[in-house]
Amino acid sequence: MLRNLACLVEDGNTSLDFTLGRPIMIVLGYSADELLVRARGTKSEWELGDKEQVGDDAETTALQRMCRMQTRARDIALDTMALEGLVSNTATTDQDWGGSDKAHGGTDSPRTIFKTKNLTPAYWQLPLSSSGAQVLAFQTLDGCPRFSRVPAGAHATATENADAVERHETRTALPSLRLHDSSAVHGMLDSKLAAARAKGLSAMGVKRLREILLRRQDSFRLEFGCDPPVKVAPLQVRVKVNAQPTKAQPRRYSPDDRAFLDRHTAKLLEFGLVFLNHRSRWASAPRIVRKKEQDSDPSADPRMTIDTRGVNERTKAMPWPMPVLEVVLGALEGAKVFFALDWFRGYWQLPLHEDSQELFTFITHRGMYTPTRVPMGATDAVAYCQGVVEEIFGDRLGNGILAWLDDILGYAESEDELLQLLDQVLVRCEAYGLKLHAKKCEFFEIEVKWCGKMVSAAGVRHCPDRGQGLVEMQPPQTAGDLQQFLCAMNWMRQSIPEYNRLTAGLYAVLEEAMKTAGSRKKVKLAKFPLDQISWGDPQLADLAAVKAALLKMVPLAHPSPTAAVCLYTDASQDSWGAVATQLEPGEVQLPLEQQHHHPLAFLSGRFVGTSSRWPTIEKEAYAIVEATRRLEYLLLRPGGFRLYTDHRNLVYIFAPYGPDTAMARYQADKLQRWALSLLSFTYVIEHVPGEANVWGDLLSRWGATKMPTAATIGARMSRLAAVERVSPLEAVDFVWPSEDEIRAAQLARRAKDSMEPSQPPLCWSDDRQLFLLADERVWIPDDAVELQLRLCVVAHAGAAGHRGAKTTAKALEDLFSWRSLRKDVAVFVSECMHCMATATGKIPRPLGETLRATKPNEQLHFDFLSMAEGAGGLKYVLVLKDNMSGYVELVACVQATSDEVYQSLLDWFKRFGVVR
Repeated sequence: MLRNLACLVEDGNTSLDFTLGRPIMIVLGYSADELLVRARGTKSEWELGDKEQVGDDAETTALQRMCRMQTRARDIALDTMALEGLVSNTATTDQDWGGSDKAHGGTDSPRTIFKTKNLTPAYWQLPLSSSGAQVLAFQTLDGCPRFSRVPAGAHATATENADAVERHETRTALPSLRLHDSSAVHGMLDSKLAAARAKGLSAMGVKRLREILLRRQDSFRLEFGCDPPVKVAPLQVRVKVNAQPTKAQPRRYSPDDRAFLDRHTAKLLEFGLVFLNHRSRWASAPRIVRKKEQDSDPSADPRMTIDTRGVNERTKAMPWPMPVLEVVLGALEGAKVFFALDWFRGYWQLPLHEDSQELFTFITHRGMYTPTRVPMGATDAVAYCQGVVEEIFGDRLGNGILAWLDDILGYAESEDELLQLLDQVLVRCEAYGLKLHAKKCEFFEIEVKWCGKMVSAAGVRHCPDRGQGLVEMQPPQTAGDLQQFLCAMNWMRQSIPEYNRLTAGLYAVLEEAMKTAGSRKKVKLAKFPLDQISWGDPQLADLAAVKAALLKMVPLAHPSPTAAVCLYTDASQDSWGAVATQLEPGEVQLPLEQQHHHPLAFLSGRFVGTSSRWPTIEKEAYAIVEATRRLEYLLLRPGGFRLYTDHRNLVYIFAPYGPDTAMARYQADKLQRWALSLLSFTYVIEHVPGEANVWGDLLSRWGATKMPTAATIGARMSRLAAVERVSPLEAVDFVWPSEDEIRAAQLARRAKDSMEPSQPPLCWSDDRQLFLLADERVWIPDDAVELQLRLCVVAHAGAAGHRGAKTTAKALEDLFSWRSLRKDVAVFVSECMHCMATATGKIPRPLGETLRATKPNEQLHFDFLSMAEGAGGLKYVLVLKDNMSGYVELVACVQATSDEVYQSLLDWFKRFGVVR
């Protein structure tokens, strides 16, 4: 049973044939391939042209009858429109579709007809009156009937009252039905074929690509046409409860902008993308944005966007997970060839629900226009567009293509796979009615530009045009210029080693300008000259250093599943940095100077506020924790990763079985909390000596400095649980105990005439050349006090920090022995100044009298409370409380600094007087 099937009945035909169009056949499961295979299985040769009947009385096929009905309906419609004055220039063509085609009852072949006819088989249903009467109208090229411009209301036959209550959604402008300029599209596709050939596409590949483009040419456009929107559910915007409509006033535009608005809105009206709606309760002002093409082509038009901020404030945002470029680009490992596709007028292809169209009405000097497609700038536009991409290409995303809104990137290992993938993508576009911009598409590339990045088999780098544009910029004159420059730089920070160190001076100037201007908004900062603050030669030097770094941006490799990933971190007094690299299998065991690192990502940050006062070990640990958090997509892998640091204590603090350190309890707790965040990773942490730290070379001197040789470095690295000379024993004047020194002390003691009667029996070890006890511990003479002291220093100052008395004594008793060992260790540890400062016991304080206020403003308490970051970067609350009355005042702050406290106290004193 076929339900809801629209039928067309031919009165003059008594045949019982039932004709279905190809779209319906496809829905019912029709396959041309299966039909041909079945036909070949029945008979190898078929003769289908044995009937030579012509004329009206000849037996006709279903296709012939359908074409005749279309022709007759067209003729009737055109005659009717000519009588009503709706058609101008009614000259007919020299051929008639129904009488000159052999397949349709004529003499010409179908191939000749489709080459010579200027009549498009497309037709359109146009509303003629409020009563619902319709006409089937055809559009032809020059010399054939065309629609005249129909004044608004020309078809209305209802009364004015009926017209007034008609829903505005049905009052769409009549589109001018014209065949899109296929010759221009063909010419552009031919140029793209030539470009693909020049990029290395083989002759067979060029032939196959030409076939694909000819077969799918309807998916490409260069100008607006009568295309329906993409076949997806329309965007329906949810308005907040009790939201009131917003209506902007017309803005003052320049003559050029007004002329552009006239041209642009006329084109939108012509193709039914907007309609005049003077009764709209909502209205937003257009914003004219300059395009890059206007720099080289003065005749190019700018872009019209709609200032929908008022509407966005009154609508509920649609959630949708936007892809993270750094993450999705990891899927390109192994790809060697690429194609890039771009939607034609992206958002203008997306349908907008009738109930939401009025919300985005825009007002110009000519009137108010309501769009029927999704406008750029709407709150839900980006999320909805990405959702449409997921709906159309969902199973292919990450499996041959990547998509960021209207930019599509295809990738493959060979040109055959790439062309097959391209055909599949174009089939999807045809199925959903998605049109692509022929001029902006690239069908075969070795290195392709996508989302501002240059993608190739070697890796990803930022587009050099962007970097060159920033380099050629004039020095900023206002704080707004500086803010814009730093925002553009921030987009490329993952490819710039030591980004935060390079930009620290510029950010300091920007923060000073924001405080002085009293705002962080770009509009306010654009009016604040930099010469009013500390802007001079040092800042210009920082600016030059940043621009030089732009020209040396490091390309990032594609993550390989078989490579070993390394994470190097480092921290200084003011900033921290990290770099993730990968090594080919087997290179991890090579010396540092023989390893070939391929960078995957650069990270950096600054220590400001409270974090600037952290001790070095916390800053080093923070660099590790923050880097693993932000690079989780690279580090969570079956084989784990290798973590390198030049701060030895972190090797033991972050090690699963590292001993407790003799540091302050709050500090140890913080480091252990950070260490817990690393438990989800599989990693090996290793120490790199400072002079051999690869991080310094990777971060600031990439490829510029030769690594020290193995002879100058000594050991390549110290592995987990390796015992080496560590701070505080690295002093130059400290002499490490040696077996030669112990042997000399033993022999000197034995040479004395009187041996101590209580001394345990000793035996000489030929292997170690030392006197040992029965349990093979080394005997230390009681009079070798200086040697005993140095052994206590080594045992007490372990790699994980200062040990307690019992731990120190146990470490010594496992290897050495003298009579007063435990007593000497207890005295040594109790007099260690470092242990006195970091002991966990209570520290006695001098007793004092508790202060109590007896009247308001006599005693004031204040402290900072950290909160989640809010609008404008606010993330601290300064709490001021009067002791006697309990009156509390809260002050929102960007940073917890003494300046904020100072200003808040001044405000308090102004209102309530000085606290006394």
